[in-house]
Amino acid sequence: MKILIRSEKLFKEVENISSGTCVANQIFNAISSGKLSSGDKLPSERLLTDKFKVSRPVLREAISALSFMGIIQKKHGKGNYIAKHLNRALINNSFKYMLISKEKEVEDLLEARKTIECKLINLAALRKNDVQLDRMKQTIREMSECKKTDYRRVQLDFDFHLLIAESAQNKVLRNLQMAMRDKVIEIMKVGVYLPEALIISETEHLMMYQAIARSDAENAEIIMEKHIEGVKIRHIKKLESIDNSQIKMK
Repeated sequence: MKILIRSEKLFKEVENISSGTCVANQIFNAISSGKLSSGDKLPSERLLTDKFKVSRPVLREAISALSFMGIIQKKHGKGNYIAKHLNRALINNSFKYMLISKEKEVEDLLEARKTIECKLINLAALRKNDVQLDRMKQTIREMSECKKTDYRRVQLDFDFHLLIAESAQNKVLRNLQMAMRDKVIEIMKVGVYLPEALIISETEHLMMYQAIARSDAENAEIIMEKHIEGVKIRHIKKLESIDNSQIKMK
């Protein structure tokens, strides 16, 4: 049994931190490439969080998912180990199932988001005021000034949608939007840095703002629906690219 005490060349920093999925992908890739074998001990959580540049909860999310699938064995007081007698075909199918489940969760969430936010933007076009319009415009400007990989882009994106909710003046719908906040931001983080997303997202936010400013509730709703559908497509595309490039089993 090999004891892994160095992770410098085994793992790399996770880009666009979104969830434990990216961390799990790299561990899968290390197994498929032969860098990790049955019975190997993973580096400590402290070393892994430092190497991946993720928080302890994100790392534990990945470890727990892999443990649930029987890929990692947790030994109390000793650490985490690659399980013995790995069935690679089963592992591959299990991870694909996890991706499919993730896609279904995304579809359900975005379906709910579409229902809520399309109504919010419809009301915002009818009830907004000049102060709210100015804040929307400023948020769009700040997003456009962000560098391509600026972490603030995601928060500014969500802030823009919060301003729409504020303008709608419906506390029940706004509370429903806030209830989905963490999951929505998680999804945004996965797809927002794709090259095609930058231009498309900025254009659609500007079109939303203009429709609200014109009090064009019907068109604003159409733009919002298209925008959320695009988020869904980009998110699933990103998951599929991760699947194809990082977790193919040899």
